[in-house]
Amino acid sequence: MTERAETALKILAARIAADGIVSEDEALSLRAEIFPDGVVTRAEAEALLRLNDCVRRDADAWRAVFVEALCDHMIMGEALEGHLSEPRTRWLEQALMADGRIDRDAEVALLAKLLERAASAPVGFHGFVRDRIFQLLTAPPPVDLGAREVDLIRRVLFAEGGSKSIAVSRDEAEWLFAIDAAADGGAHHESWRDLFVKAICNHLMCDAAPALLDRNRLLHRASIAARSPAREGWSLHDLAKGGLKGFLDQVGQRDPIEGMERYYSTRTAQMAAAEWLTLSEIAWVTARARADARLTGNERAVLEELRRIERDQAAEPAL
Repeated sequence: MTERAETALKILAARIAADGIVSEDEALSLRAEIFPDGVVTRAEAEALLRLNDCVRRDADAWRAVFVEALCDHMIMGEALEGHLSEPRTRWLEQALMADGRIDRDAEVALLAKLLERAASAPVGFHGFVRDRIFQLLTAPPPVDLGAREVDLIRRVLFAEGGSKSIAVSRDEAEWLFAIDAAADGGAHHESWRDLFVKAICNHLMCDAAPALLDRNRLLHRASIAARSPAREGWSLHDLAKGGLKGFLDQVGQRDPIEGMERYYSTRTAQMAAAEWLTLSEIAWVTARARADARLTGNERAVLEELRRIERDQAAEPAL
């Protein structure tokens, strides 16, 4: 950011901070100051974070600019573009927690959008997002989980950059149980029970998420794609060196088609086995539900759903 642009941004920020209101016109002006070169610098990101503390919570125009700009700063320009890095997520965590808490709509919207936009995120960042949302939803006085709050939980659970993407991890399942226990007794939207029951069943029966979604594998493939074949000296000639036998030796099997079929057959069997509800899984849910010596309505509902699944499985042979 040039000195002139930085000065213009400071003047605009001071004007907005004076009354805590961001109009549509001011939001457009702010966007013009931040995005003229298509790059959101660290200085611009820090200025937006400071300004956010001065803006009223109901400023929809501001929220849109804030989330878009911070997401671009966090995701774009990385060595592996699209993947959140540990240094940047640590910086954001420290910046957001400078006042000891996250209680502003724009900050929560940013965390959820980052997980949705990123191809992957560090495990520690997943935990940070879940912890902040737990504090927000369970801080006194008790918050009723309305459609908006339930949608936020759903977005974090199934975000592309989440811990297991479409599958619910054990940490995420524990997070749901903790929210449910802390919010028990509230006048919650009916979608909360539906989400809770389906998410816990998802964790038990979809735990064999495709290994291709593992963050380390995603980063490995991204690093390979980022390299230039010419720079690395790789070519089809090198791969097929030694003729067909040399190629087959490199892929490690005599018949690559047969090997591929074996791989997918194995993966299909693993996924099918994961869908079969086991005694240990039932025991974990039962113990987790009774951990505080009482059952919430959602815990009763999930135990009843597991009993139904057991009955259905008893009617057919296990794989």
